[in-house]
Amino acid sequence: MRLIKMEIVPDARMIPAALAAVRELSSSFFSSEKKINSIILSLEEAIANITQYCLTPSLKHIDIEVSIEDCAFVVSVIDEGLPGDLNDTLSQMEKLGLSIMYNMMDEVTIENLGFGGRKQKMIKYLEKPINFQLTQPEEPKIYGPGTNITIRPFLKEDAVEISRCIYDAYGFSYAVKFAYYPEQFCAAVQDGIIHSMVAVDDEGNIAGHAALCEWKELPGIWELCMVVVKGNYRKLGIMSRLSEALLEYAQNTLKLPLVIMQPVLHHPFSQKVGVRYDMHPCALGFGYIPQSLLQSMGIENAVRADLAICIRTFETDKKTLYIPLELHDFIEKITDNLKVKRTFVHISNQQLPKKSNMKYTSNNITQSAKIVIYNVGEDIHSQLILALSNLKKQNMEMIELFIHCNEAGALKAFESAKSLGFFCTGFIPMAQCGDMLMMQNLFSYSVDYSRYVTVEPFTSFIESVKAFDPDIIKE
Repeated sequence: MRLIKMEIVPDARMIPAALAAVRELSSSFFSSEKKINSIILSLEEAIANITQYCLTPSLKHIDIEVSIEDCAFVVSVIDEGLPGDLNDTLSQMEKLGLSIMYNMMDEVTIENLGFGGRKQKMIKYLEKPINFQLTQPEEPKIYGPGTNITIRPFLKEDAVEISRCIYDAYGFSYAVKFAYYPEQFCAAVQDGIIHSMVAVDDEGNIAGHAALCEWKELPGIWELCMVVVKGNYRKLGIMSRLSEALLEYAQNTLKLPLVIMQPVLHHPFSQKVGVRYDMHPCALGFGYIPQSLLQSMGIENAVRADLAICIRTFETDKKTLYIPLELHDFIEKITDNLKVKRTFVHISNQQLPKKSNMKYTSNNITQSAKIVIYNVGEDIHSQLILALSNLKKQNMEMIELFIHCNEAGALKAFESAKSLGFFCTGFIPMAQCGDMLMMQNLFSYSVDYSRYVTVEPFTSFIESVKAFDPDIIKE
């Protein structure tokens, strides 16, 4: 069991601080001052071997680890300095430090780790076997069916507990960064970026949370998200009550035209929630969820996971869509399900402006990016090439593209995007900037449709999108 890990800069002035920390720790396991001193002196010599004889310009730090292994107290010093066997590198006089280490510790090994550098490992046997156990947090109280839960709007003093709700469900892997910063969360509520509700018990403890968040890149699109319930309040119907309260708030208070949700394609429960609230699939988000987030949720052998985007509309409007003929049936079915009236145009000779209006953003947590084309100009192809080049340099694993398709230029943008590896994954209407055609470029990520666990209408919708996937078409 590793007890401590330190990283120090390779400078002799750092040695006293490292020695002090290890001395304090070793005194918890050894009563003999002589044994403690032998550990500290050996550690000092191990660090000195690096700071005096193995420094290189590329050596940025030295790692020091202390662990308990069986009945032994183990101190390891790891570096990526000048490679080579210390027995061969050091002169006879310089080998005095090694002799001290070998004489004062019960075992000493010096291991070449290849690309990992070098490890000097020093072992001192414990005076008696120790059953070292970490202090465990108290088990939380489990709340049963008789618990009274109230749903209410967010208050400023709730911010810290909301962060803890998110942490309880996702650790530190949740993609909405400000969820972990109470001050930023409060500011987001105050600025109207999110509308938040909490579930509380009679003692005032926060049991769960949900929010409506506006998409930064597509204002006017509000998502029901951050729906989390603490583990000790599960099976009380809290998630449903939070969702229902926010949908009612969206329709009657905020007067939103629509709300979206993003159920997971390997998790039918979340899809059933969408069906329950009369939400219809309109797009798929392949590779939306990064591997790190899934692993934090305890999902083994995780790869990037996929989402559906489904919509509940509260009002409709009439507009013209410039959509290529190959997408007509697909988009028409979506608009019919959403009761959104649209007129389709497949060919246009309208003159385009010279310059496109578009922007792109990236998210290092999810390793994904968004490109939004608000208006299409004659330069759209070169602009897309430039955006792709920049995002590839940032090691983005997935890029999604939104094209404003109430203007004739959408037809040209679609053809350009398709030639660059994008394919159609859906349609999201009624953003403030207009109706948006959604496409994605997955680079080396190949969709494994066989691992989905879905219910209708999601199963059928996946089959419709699958027809556009270039990997499937190649087959």
